[in-house]
Amino acid sequence: MRFIIEGKDVDDVLSLIEFCFHLAELTHTSHPQERQKVVDAIEELNQRFLEHGIGYQYLSGRIISLESQYIHKEAVEPAIALLYEANFTGPLQEFLEAHTHYRNGEIKEAITDAGNAFESTMKAICDDRGWVYDDKRSIASTLIGILFDNQLIPREMQSHFTALRTTLESGVPTVRNPGGRGAHGQGIAPVDVPHYVAAYCLNLTASNIVLMMEAHKSLAQNR
Repeated sequence: MRFIIEGKDVDDVLSLIEFCFHLAELTHTSHPQERQKVVDAIEELNQRFLEHGIGYQYLSGRIISLESQYIHKEAVEPAIALLYEANFTGPLQEFLEAHTHYRNGEIKEAITDAGNAFESTMKAICDDRGWVYDDKRSIASTLIGILFDNQLIPREMQSHFTALRTTLESGVPTVRNPGGRGAHGQGIAPVDVPHYVAAYCLNLTASNIVLMMEAHKSLAQNR
């Protein structure tokens, strides 16, 4: 309590709050009353963040940054919920890691993990549906092609999604290639990636994940 009150480094204080709440979630799950206390505490924490204009929320074990309250509510939260509901733990972990890096000012790492979450979501959908892909060679554009070929988005609607496919193929992957710390390296001169580029990448990733996961659910329900 003294550290939270007297701490001068915001990230350190947030990390301690994050740790305490995550620990509470992990250790108070067996008894309904205790579990409800944790749920209520998380709601109160997030409400206090909002009341005081703190640009963060606690969600699924992490404190993540809120660049836009609308985008957070309509894209980030649903993306996390959909991945969790489907038990897609790989992309969920990468997406949460991207937000952790972003909060810590690790911009390149945030962009890279966002791109990884984007690709991992597509691979998870392919795995769930038995759609074959080359795990070592499939890049984002290849995976997007597989989803379209298998009518994740219905064939009669695909003509309306030409721009969407272009956005998916040239959005997160393109931002990640020059900005992230991926396999290609950054060359001799360090690449300085603006903060707002990472925010755009995270928001775009969230929107893409929601689109794909909702289509995945809809396809399952219609069969």
